[in-house]
Amino acid sequence: YFSQRPLWLDEESILANIRQDGARLFFYPLINSQAFPRVYLFLIKHLSGYFGYHLLALRFLPLVSMFLAFWVWVRLYRKSLVRQPQALLAVACLASSYWFVRYAAELKQYSMDVLAVGLVSALILRQKDFQERRPTKAFVLATLCAPLAILFSHAAIFVIGVAGYNFLRLAEKNKPVRPLLFGYAALSLFFSVAVYYIDFKPTATDQALFAYWQSNFISLDSGGAFLKPLGEGLRKLGVFWFGNGKVFRFLGSFFIPFLAYGLFRFGAMSLRRNKWKIWDIDSLGLIIFLELIGLAVLRKYPFTGGRLTLFFAPFVFYYLVKVANDLERFAIGPVKLSFVYRAYFFIFLVFCAVNTALSFGITFYTRSLPQFFN
Repeated sequence: YFSQRPLWLDEESILANIRQDGARLFFYPLINSQAFPRVYLFLIKHLSGYFGYHLLALRFLPLVSMFLAFWVWVRLYRKSLVRQPQALLAVACLASSYWFVRYAAELKQYSMDVLAVGLVSALILRQKDFQERRPTKAFVLATLCAPLAILFSHAAIFVIGVAGYNFLRLAEKNKPVRPLLFGYAALSLFFSVAVYYIDFKPTATDQALFAYWQSNFISLDSGGAFLKPLGEGLRKLGVFWFGNGKVFRFLGSFFIPFLAYGLFRFGAMSLRRNKWKIWDIDSLGLIIFLELIGLAVLRKYPFTGGRLTLFFAPFVFYYLVKVANDLERFAIGPVKLSFVYRAYFFIFLVFCAVNTALSFGITFYTRSLPQFFN
């Protein structure tokens, strides 16, 4: 953040949109074929405008968003991973990820996506506490605020509906939940309609934007047209986050089958155990994954496995950490597979952390310190 590296192409395009009139920011396609939540962009515009669109002002809200997202996901990991070393390893994945650090200091919406999805996920994990008792005031307030996430992050759509589904299931037997269900549904509908008119409807006319993501949509025309983008997206979901070079993608490919295994095994087990209610990370991650595939088939949201799905990375880290315990059932001769997996994971993570520290540390040293002393 303090290295103040120059704006790159996408950031320059976002700045060009920020400089234009506020009314045009909401009801017209963004220039240079950009997609950005307009309410969030409006906040960045006014905050940075007070400081002459200085780099630090432009990137301030993304930085704050990632710090808050980190705090939220630390709490979710501590709650969901029973063993403390597991939670610590998952947190280390977040902290050492090259792309998490980069998007914490970049004029893009991806850090806000991680925060918004994390906050609604925290609400979803709390829902099971109110199967038989009246919701607390804090929970009611959090529930009624949750639909606001759609205004700041398009990725929040993936979890807003899940929370609504859970409220429907809760309301079947717990009558005090029903008024909260109606309030949540009304606010979700209202903000969804608002986002449609200020975000999605103007963006739908931008053919260049959809052409850019063309190869990341999934087609049902043939087996190859379905499997190729699906396989490429799954590969990126498993390996994109750790580093910024081919060596990280190559070494990270080791985790792809384990990610698929954990995603479907833990997700399916959780759904069956909880009678198709979705209130833990195991099942929530699987549902989001299936939503991503469904929207890619409908050509509404690209199945990229890249920066556009940064919000899914914390789920990836969760599955990769949790699968280690399940592998204790298997062995390669006298050596347990879980030992090989953990050893590889630890060494790879140290390698990623060193790369991330050096990459941004050198940038800070070559840019920030000379500015400070001058």
